[in-house]
Amino acid sequence: MDIFAAIALPIISAASGLGGVFLGGWLSSRNEQRKRRLDFVEMQLQELYSPLLSIRKQLRTLSELRVRVGTEAVAAWQELCAEAREFGPAALTKLSAERSADWDAITHYENEQWKNELLPRYKQMLEIFREKFWLAENSTREQFQKLIVYIELWDRALNKTIPGEVIARLGVRETELEPLYGDLERTFERLRAKLS
Repeated sequence: MDIFAAIALPIISAASGLGGVFLGGWLSSRNEQRKRRLDFVEMQLQELYSPLLSIRKQLRTLSELRVRVGTEAVAAWQELCAEAREFGPAALTKLSAERSADWDAITHYENEQWKNELLPRYKQMLEIFREKFWLAENSTREQFQKLIVYIELWDRALNKTIPGEVIARLGVRETELEPLYGDLERTFERLRAKLS
């Protein structure tokens, strides 16, 4: 038994040491892989999803404001017209001559804002997509072309290289981008949860 113990003890000790080294290496490798995955998730959030959602929030806020202003402008104009009608057609003509420029200014401002501020923000989203495409989840990549089509059709409409009737038939609407926006929100939240 002494000989067995003398032989077995160093073998068990060496095996334990080797097993410990193997286990330590495996745990270290696993921790490094986990850290790389989390670093990638953080990069996805910082460089792709956060900037895209930030632009989306700005676009949504300005679009909702445009709708509110438009709705209230129509209501206010209708009230003014109703009051003027009580005084006859001449009062309505006078109102139109004196005040219609105020309402035209709203339309002019919104058209300029769309062309000079909002559409460039959509293009900025597209540029972020192009530069950071490798960070996008598969579900987000599938939505990429919707943004391309939306911007292209608006560019054509603004440059008058496609008739308005064709644009109307193609249905160039913000609602076409809702699947993209939904995916951005869901993916952002899911990725943030991974970092928690």
